[in-house]
Amino acid sequence: MFRGARLKNRPVINSQTAQKLGTVCDIEIDEVNGRIVSIIVIRGGVIKRFLGLGEFVIPWQNIIAVGDKYILTDIYAMNIN
Repeated sequence: MFRGARLKNRPVINSQTAQKLGTVCDIEIDEVNGRIVSIIVIRGGVIKRFLGLGEFVIPWQNIIAVGDKYILTDIYAMNIN
């Protein structure tokens, strides 16, 4: 069994560039089927995080792998608003 809480604070890395996009702060779960829909990632300094400006969502279908130390995605930082 896998616990979603284990993803919290895990770094999210772009698989092509090895660029760190941020860290997981939360997950979104489909209430009907219980599956993870997306992860919410934070980046930037404390002020950006406090104001909610450094937060973005990565759809679960864009997650390539979940490792013990990091999460790989195919999302590029330039595609994140």
